[in-house]
Amino acid sequence: MITRLSGVLDGFFLAKRGLGRVSIINLLLSSSFGINALFYAAWLGYVIGAWALLIQAAWSVSFLLLIPHSKKFRGINSLHDFLGQRYGNATRVVASICSLIGIVYLVGWEVGIGKSAIKSLAVMPNGLLHNNSGFLAEIVIAVIVAITLIYTIIGGLRSNVKVDTFLNLVKVVLVSGMVGLLIINLNHLGSEKLASALFPSFGIMQGKLGLWGLATNILFNLSWQFVDNSSWISIIAGTGTNEEGETHRNLLYSSVVIFATIGVLGTILGATVSILPNINPENILTQAVMTLPLSELFLSVGMVVLIAACIMSLVDGMLITCSLTLIADVLPSWQRVSRLSSGTSLMLAKAAMLIVAVLSVWGIGFVIKLSGTSLFDFVYIVVISQLALIGPVVGGMLTKSNSKHMWLAIFVGLAVGFGSTTYGVMTDRSFLIDGAGTFTILASLIAAGFIATSRFDR
Repeated sequence: MITRLSGVLDGFFLAKRGLGRVSIINLLLSSSFGINALFYAAWLGYVIGAWALLIQAAWSVSFLLLIPHSKKFRGINSLHDFLGQRYGNATRVVASICSLIGIVYLVGWEVGIGKSAIKSLAVMPNGLLHNNSGFLAEIVIAVIVAITLIYTIIGGLRSNVKVDTFLNLVKVVLVSGMVGLLIINLNHLGSEKLASALFPSFGIMQGKLGLWGLATNILFNLSWQFVDNSSWISIIAGTGTNEEGETHRNLLYSSVVIFATIGVLGTILGATVSILPNINPENILTQAVMTLPLSELFLSVGMVVLIAACIMSLVDGMLITCSLTLIADVLPSWQRVSRLSSGTSLMLAKAAMLIVAVLSVWGIGFVIKLSGTSLFDFVYIVVISQLALIGPVVGGMLTKSNSKHMWLAIFVGLAVGFGSTTYGVMTDRSFLIDGAGTFTILASLIAAGFIATSRFDR
């Protein structure tokens, strides 16, 4: 089992761990500023106004929670490698498979949201895609994914950094412009309307989201960076410097930038369309765009550019993550594969990216279509399959346990999470469905604590 990537693979996947602070910030911002995250932030802002900043702050704080453990990111290849070095190959492989399942579905979900948003532009009489919106949306998505594949396969993580830095700038400029125009538009209705949209009372927040909803959203956001392998890879890519506190500062500045961009901008964007009727989580951005005092063709083009920038900057990182997981964490478990040369392994890595892209973007959509359900009906797969890793991760950071049975904690988390969701759907109990992520976190942590203090390996 390899514990360190060879030179060519280390350069492709981790940029030889020599990326500077600006690059790391842009990589972490990219994975936090996808189209799904923008819809999520805008929807929360629409529903509960500035109260949503508590949830967005929790996402940013999750980066700060990693700071005391910044030394743990040195000398590893990934989140799964960290678990494998501590708990053995079984935990490494189980965790890798969970991440792969979650990330593949996440990419499909991200692209599905983007495709739906592009199609919805057809409601604009003079919109870019008024005619044949479905076909043109498919073409646009195919072009977006193809471009993302090309630059990621050619240059790996270094290419992603260069492209993502530009795409992040595009996203911030476009969303800032939308927010500015929406604030002006809302302010025309009176400052009271603007104030009530941005700052609803605690009672209104409680009535719309509920304390349970607020708590589950906060707990999910606080936990995510611990189990997101794409974030771990971005952080590891900046650990090559000899300066002791560099990872610490990378996490700190990333936290601030992410909160100030997607957190604040997304929340305000949602709050400023709170007076619009017929808003739902899938159409909030396009409905917001339709209210802006600009030509519909111009707005349609701007919206497609924003969607493309969000999708590309998230998907490129997920392609790197899935490919690295397969090449460095899963395949080396087979002895024959572990003896492949670095050049052959790199070719396999690039082929894996193509397979993951096709499977995520079109394969999952095909399966969902055959089942007669919606892509959004199974979003808990993204959440539960990755949150189940949190027990072993926290155990690896806080304890000295090296139990070879820690993979059991992942299975406990999966069983509780999916069990809660299934039973909630069967009995129509939204409490169990909404709280499935929370129950997964608690179950994984409790199981990991029990295993760490048990006598399984004695």
